[in-house]
Amino acid sequence: MTSSRAAAAHAIPLRPYPLGRVVAAAALLILFLIGVTAAVLLVSYEDTVRQQKTTLRNLAIAFSAQTFNVAQAIDSAMGQAEREFAAQRGQPVRRGAPAAPMALIDVGEDSLGQQLLRIDLYDGAGTLLASAVPPGVVAAPLSAPALRAVLGAPAQRLHIRISDIDRPGGRGTLVFARALHERVGGRGGRGGSVVAQVDPAGFHRLYGMVELGKGGSITLFNRDGTMLVRGPNFSAGIGRSFAATPLFTRYLPAGARGVAAEPSPLDGQLRLYGYDTVGGFPLVVVTAIDRADALTDWYGRLWMAVASLLLIALTVSFLAWRVRRDAGRQARLIGELAASEARAGNSAAYLAAILNAVGTPIWVLDNARRIVMHNDAFSRFVGRGAAELVGCDEAAAFDPAGAAARARRYQQVSHGAEPREAIAAMVDGAGAPRTVIQLSSKLLDAGGQAQIVSVLTDITERQNAERRLSDIANFDQLTGLPNQGRFRRLLEAEVASAAASGASIGMLAVSLERVQEISDLLGHEAGDSALRQIGAVFAALLPQAKAVARIKGNEFAVLVEADEGRAGLAAYAAALQQRLAGALLVGGREFYLGPLIGVAMYP
Repeated sequence: MTSSRAAAAHAIPLRPYPLGRVVAAAALLILFLIGVTAAVLLVSYEDTVRQQKTTLRNLAIAFSAQTFNVAQAIDSAMGQAEREFAAQRGQPVRRGAPAAPMALIDVGEDSLGQQLLRIDLYDGAGTLLASAVPPGVVAAPLSAPALRAVLGAPAQRLHIRISDIDRPGGRGTLVFARALHERVGGRGGRGGSVVAQVDPAGFHRLYGMVELGKGGSITLFNRDGTMLVRGPNFSAGIGRSFAATPLFTRYLPAGARGVAAEPSPLDGQLRLYGYDTVGGFPLVVVTAIDRADALTDWYGRLWMAVASLLLIALTVSFLAWRVRRDAGRQARLIGELAASEARAGNSAAYLAAILNAVGTPIWVLDNARRIVMHNDAFSRFVGRGAAELVGCDEAAAFDPAGAAARARRYQQVSHGAEPREAIAAMVDGAGAPRTVIQLSSKLLDAGGQAQIVSVLTDITERQNAERRLSDIANFDQLTGLPNQGRFRRLLEAEVASAAASGASIGMLAVSLERVQEISDLLGHEAGDSALRQIGAVFAALLPQAKAVARIKGNEFAVLVEADEGRAGLAAYAAALQQRLAGALLVGGREFYLGPLIGVAMYP
C-alpha cells in the first residue's frame, strides 16, 4: 500500500458488496430458467395432446368411412331383396308354407365379402316369408327373442343390434333390420320387416389393422350406446350399453364428430378419444389411446429438459457460491483492515500489508479527486507503477470513459449519502474490457477531511458465464445455428406478423438421412466436422431466409418468405435439395447426405 502520509487512526467505514444480491440474482436466474422451461414444456404438452386427438379423430373418420361402405352394401342388399320379393308377390303366400328362396345380391368382396350370412323377410306377425343365403353359408333364422326385438323396433328407421352373443369369445351376430315399404300377406295388421344377419369378423379384421398401444382400441357402437364390435376384442363389453358415459351424454349431442379426454368406463384409465358417426346409419366409430402412450415422446423431452435445467442450476449455483465466497472473503479482509487500523494507529506499513493481501483493487481519493492511497491490486488493474499513482488525478490514471459518472457518485457520497455502488464497463490497463461493480464509501482522514474509498469487484467472468448459459439455451453449440426452442419462438413471431400483414411464409424441414454414416465410418469427430460444414451451408442461406436452425441431430429448418406462392416455395425447396444433394468432403472421402425436405406454408 502506498500513501502520501500515514493513515489516520480512525476506522475506515468500508461496506462490503452486499452478498444477498448475489444469491438473489442467482435465484432469479434459476427461477427464470425454470419458468421458461415450464412454459416450453406446457406448450409442447398441449401440442402433443392436440396432435394425438387430431390423429384419433382422423382415424375415426377413416374407419367411419369404411364402416359406411359396408353398412351401405348391407342396406343395398336388403333393398334388393325387398324389391325381388315385391316382384314375386304375385304368388300367394300361404300360412305355414316354407319360405320362398331368393337370389342373394352379390355385394363384392371389397365391401362385404363373406360377412353377410342371410337376408330374411318377415310379415307383421313374425312369419318367415322369404330367405336369401349365400352358397356354402350355414346360418339359422333369428331366434324368437331376437325376432321380437326386431319387430318391436320403430318402423321409420334402420334398426341395428347384436344378438346371439358368445360370451367367452365376445362375438355375436349383427342384425340389420327395417320395415318393408308395404304391408305383406294381403291381410291388414302390422307391416313386415327385412332382416340381414352379418358376421362381425370382417369388422374385427378392419379394426385390427391399426395398433394403438396396450390400452388403445377401435370400437363400433350403436347410436343408443350398445357396443357392437371392438378391436382388440373385449368380450365383457359386447352387447353392453354405454349410453350413460360422457361420449353419449355430452360429446355426441354437441357434435357428430370430435375428440375427448375421459376416464375409460372399462378400467378407469384416462384415455384420449376420437369419434365420428356413420352417416345415414345409427352407428358411431370411437378410437382410443392411453394418455401415457400418447405422451411417450413428450415424457422423453420432459426428462431431458429437467436434466438440462438441473445442470444449468448447478452451474449458476456454483458461480454464485464462488462470487459469494470471494465477496465474503473481501468483506472479512476489509473488517480485519478496520480492526487492525484501530489497533495499529498510524502504522501505514501494517495497513499496507493487509490491503495488499486483498486481490480486489482498492484506492482512496482526497477531496480534489487525487489518489492518496491504493493497493497493489489497483496498480495491476490500471497497469501503472505505485510511484506514478500517488498524487495522480484519478481521471488520468483510471479509465476516463466513466469519469463523469464517477464524479457524480463521489459528490453524493461526500455530502453524507450512504455508500453507493454501480455496475460499469471499463477498460483495464492492458486494454481489456472488464465489467465491474464499484462500491464507494466516505471516510475521514486524520485532519477530518472527507475522502472517498472505492472497491472494485470484477464480475466479467460471471457475466461471460451468464451469456454462455444464454447461448446454450438458444443456440446449437456445434453449428452455432439457433436451436429448436429459439426457432419455435422465431416461427411464432413470423406467423403472427404474417397474420397481421397478410403476408405468406414458408417453412422447410430438412432431414439429412445419411449423416450418421459419416460418424459410423470415420468417427465422432468426423461426424461433428460434417455437421459444422452443413451448418455453414444453412447459415449461408441468410439473409435471404428469415431464419435457419438445427432442430435436432440431422434435422434442420429454414423459414422463408412465400409471397410468390406455392410455386416459388417449391422452386426454393428444389434448389435447396439440389444444393444439399452434392458430395460432402470429409476426411478425404465424399459422402452424399440424402436430403429429404418437407415444406409447409402459412396461411
